[in-house]
Amino acid sequence: MNIVKDVANLLGIEVGVPFHVNEETTIYQLRKDGVFEWQDFFGMQASHSLTKKFLCGYLTVKWTPKCGEYYYYPDAWVEDGISECVWDDDEEDKLLYDRGLVFRTEEEAIAKAKEYGWIK
Repeated sequence: MNIVKDVANLLGIEVGVPFHVNEETTIYQLRKDGVFEWQDFFGMQASHSLTKKFLCGYLTVKWTPKCGEYYYYPDAWVEDGISECVWDDDEEDKLLYDRGLVFRTEEEAIAKAKEYGWIK
C-alpha cells in the first residue's frame, strides 16, 4: 500500500510539486516513491532522512495561499497589528511571502506581530 499521497495531504503539499519550508529559500519536493528531494548548487539531492524530519515536525511546510484565498499578515499601520488580504499572486503578495509574513491563521499573524512588538 502506497501512502505517499496521504503523507503529502497531511503536510499540506502535493506530490511532485516544489515547496519551501520554514524560512528557508531551499526548494523541496516529495517524489512519488515517498523520498524528499531538495535542490542545491549540485542539482536535486534525495534524502530518506528528510521524510523523518517532516513527519517528526523538525521541518514544516511554508504555506502558500492559492489565488482567491484569504491570508493574514502583521501590519504596523493598523491598531490591532494584523491585516487580512486575498491572495492575488501579485507583487505585493509575493513580497510579503518572501519576507515570511504570510500566515494561514489570524493567530499566527498575531504571534508574529507580538514578536515584532507591534502589539502586546
